[in-house]
Amino acid sequence: MAKKNCLQADPTILFHRFQLGDEAAFENLYHRFSEQLYLSIRRIVSRQDVAEDIVVSAFEKLYKNRQSINEAGHIVGFLFLTARNEAISHLRHQTSRRRASHGWPVDAEYLDPREGELEWEQTMATIRHNIGLMSPEKRAILHLRYDQGLNFHEIAKRLNVKERRVQDQHRRAIHFLRQAFLF
Repeated sequence: MAKKNCLQADPTILFHRFQLGDEAAFENLYHRFSEQLYLSIRRIVSRQDVAEDIVVSAFEKLYKNRQSINEAGHIVGFLFLTARNEAISHLRHQTSRRRASHGWPVDAEYLDPREGELEWEQTMATIRHNIGLMSPEKRAILHLRYDQGLNFHEIAKRLNVKERRVQDQHRRAIHFLRQAFLF
């Protein structure tokens, strides 16, 4: 029981144990994120059993790819993007089958009209989550740059730091976000 409490208390320990293949750490991750992931996928697919299968599949892929995940914060992004992609693939397959059963031509480029919107929402959720993992300084720089449209010089003045520091922190923040989308 002490092992589980330790895993729940320190995400870094949980992450490292998970990378080593610790089943308790994996179970802990599953319990932490499966419900949230399931609810997210249910907004994309209507069937409960399909959503459950997608969640299980996402966790299986997470486990198989655990060695390639560099930081604990990337786990959530990996899970949500993997599950979202599987849900979209399910919709595509379902749409193709439906079109074929009606005798309509199956167009490989036909997409569910909700796909673009769902993809945007999931991507933005992943970005917001990963920005939340950043230092307050990096979050402020991103907010000033992208929400308020300030340039590096204006941000440096506002934060009372050197412009070079703003550029460096901005570069690191963008790199962190890009890494969240790489598996």
